[in-house]
Amino acid sequence: GSTHYTYYYVIGPEAFGVKAIYRGAGEERRSEIAWYEMDGLGSEVQPAAATPAYPDIDPSDVGSSINYGFYTGDEGVFVFGEKRPETYDVAMKLTDPSLEGTYIESITIPVMEVRGVSGISAWISSQLRIEDGKNVPDLASVSVTPEEAGFITVKLDKPYIIPKEGVYVGYTFTIDDDSYSDNLNPIALTDEVSDEGFFLHTSAGFMKWLNLSDLLGANAALQVTLGGSKVKANAVAAKEGKETYVMTNAPFDILLDLTNHGASGAQSIDVEYTLAGQVDTQHIDLAEPVEGFYGKAFTATINLPAVSQIGSYDLDVKVTKVNGADNEDASALTTIPIRVMNWVPTHKTLIEEYTGTWCGWCPRGLVALEKLAEVYPDDFVRISYHNSDPMEIMDSYSFPNVVGGFPDAWLDRKIEVDPYYGTGDNDFGVVADLQARAKVFGFARIELNAALSEDGNNVEVNTEVAFPFDITDGKYAIEYVLVEDGLTGEGSSWNQSNYYSGGGSGEMGGFESAESRIPGLKFNDVAILMSEIGGIEGSIPANVKAEEVMKHNYTFKLADAVNLSDSAPIVQDKSKLRVVGLLIDQTTGEVLNANAVNVSDNTRISEVDGSNGKIASVTFYDLGGRRLNKAQHGVNIMEVTYTDGTKKAMKIFK
Repeated sequence: GSTHYTYYYVIGPEAFGVKAIYRGAGEERRSEIAWYEMDGLGSEVQPAAATPAYPDIDPSDVGSSINYGFYTGDEGVFVFGEKRPETYDVAMKLTDPSLEGTYIESITIPVMEVRGVSGISAWISSQLRIEDGKNVPDLASVSVTPEEAGFITVKLDKPYIIPKEGVYVGYTFTIDDDSYSDNLNPIALTDEVSDEGFFLHTSAGFMKWLNLSDLLGANAALQVTLGGSKVKANAVAAKEGKETYVMTNAPFDILLDLTNHGASGAQSIDVEYTLAGQVDTQHIDLAEPVEGFYGKAFTATINLPAVSQIGSYDLDVKVTKVNGADNEDASALTTIPIRVMNWVPTHKTLIEEYTGTWCGWCPRGLVALEKLAEVYPDDFVRISYHNSDPMEIMDSYSFPNVVGGFPDAWLDRKIEVDPYYGTGDNDFGVVADLQARAKVFGFARIELNAALSEDGNNVEVNTEVAFPFDITDGKYAIEYVLVEDGLTGEGSSWNQSNYYSGGGSGEMGGFESAESRIPGLKFNDVAILMSEIGGIEGSIPANVKAEEVMKHNYTFKLADAVNLSDSAPIVQDKSKLRVVGLLIDQTTGEVLNANAVNVSDNTRISEVDGSNGKIASVTFYDLGGRRLNKAQHGVNIMEVTYTDGTKKAMKIFK
């Protein structure tokens, strides 16, 4: 279940390339090599020599101390290196305008190993410059010989005042002996990225200073300790808020995104807010105190009163106090757009899994989808795409998502995850990712009805979509996927490869006790037919009124459900078909909402369950909850009232 990254690179006379390999629980996924021309690359950080100012600290400039860095302790960390003896220079640039006038007291560097390592130093420089193949910091450099590995704090001989243009902070070390495993990849990086969070120079590989922040999606795990009167004790900044969707006449909560800038951290805050003409204050004790690290992100929950009228509003929030003292931060005010609606669509997260019977690590995707179907049958929408086996309907280059290896999965075509571990390394951790996505605004309600045609050759789909607000010049569309459960077959191509056999790779839903090639499995959620990937053009108009129900029809021809390689029919049991409907943002390709419905062989209301006694009345409603005189064409909600007073509601199609 562990996850780590290894980066390979190729250096040539005119270019270099980097290939990332991700490994998790045994599988290997290779990215494409990213090539960068060497000619001129890095020249923007190879200026002429300079002698920058290094003024003395004003003795009266006394304040608190606070740590700062792109690594705050919350981010994931991975390692990077060239796997050979050489000298490494690692840097980040401090450019945050709020740091101007504070001074650097010390630098904390990550030392992975002390054996076989020499020449360790921490330094600051106004620029990044190489002379005779060596880094030459022009402000200060302090050598250190730590006794053990870990985060090592190096105090500057003289504090340095950060100027308006910022400053580079870095460290240098030489790997003399690469027989120690930590010396192969000796740089600690975070899995976050800032524009100038990671610069690298090495004596034998990266022979120019290069900004690798974006390329590797990483920041150097460096920190500095800041001091001076500009470092505040109680300071919290309010981040720009994202649009939030709430219902009319219902109190609601808002998560306020905040950043700590104070040396005392935050144990409580007080806020003043204005919403729809209402002004009030609120005191909030944080469930988990925030440490005094500059840039530490956290959230606080504000309880807000109901708004009676639909519309768009601005919620103005000001953090007035921190820890009971006046907030010293200049960015204490934020505005959060609030959209008030009569109803808020529920978001059903789509998980699309990519697998194949030939893939020995793919059983964990099968285990995950089976668990989801058992424990969360209606919470999430599941689709499984097969590759190079009897259930394959398209080649891997035609998949809705870019798949770097198998198994793989995507949530709402936005977030790539392991189908079992998710974005972390916990057993069945994908559930946490799915639940996090489920909190995203559903954007619109999508209701489906699907039935076999009278001759049994087609699946006819009827869809109703409604937005809770007006859409103007929108680019949204519906996409359909026909899936089937219980697919099985004979022959080696149906036998599931299983690298979990024998238990050497840990437990995996019973596969650890199974053979290395498993015959007779039944595969569920298998995609067998699709409409246009990315949505059917014109399926949703560009301009839509709030709560207006838009209807769309689509037909799957079951004869088209064939295997890619030999055109063999895929459909085995028409009673196990299901239609998935997706609401697509055609600008981004993201799935905004999803739903699924079983395919019925009866499109009429034939009978109503009478187990509760005789039927007293039947009432019909549309999907917006409006009562109808009779069932209308399309999807209806039928509410049956029995003579014993009980009621039963069901969705029917006429």
